[in-house]
Amino acid sequence: MASGDAHALLALLDVKLNEQNYHIWACTVCMLLRGIGMASHLTDKAPDEDEVGAETVADWRMSDDMAILCLSVEESVRLSFIGLSSA
Repeated sequence: MASGDAHALLALLDVKLNEQNYHIWACTVCMLLRGIGMASHLTDKAPDEDEVGAETVADWRMSDDMAILCLSVEESVRLSFIGLSSA
């Protein structure tokens, strides 16, 4: 996802995850990802390089942006993401 696309997505995300609103946050994020054609990042694993090529895998990893996820949650929740390598 390009930087401008990421900022546009964050502008549409009117709910930040906290300790009490997981359901509405998850529904909102899911709808937004479907709307921009990225819902596969919720359910699919990274594509296999042997099947699709290194460039496709690199593109998928770039669009699997942890920053978007981190910025869509309250600061108190962000610490849970330490050590994760994929959104």
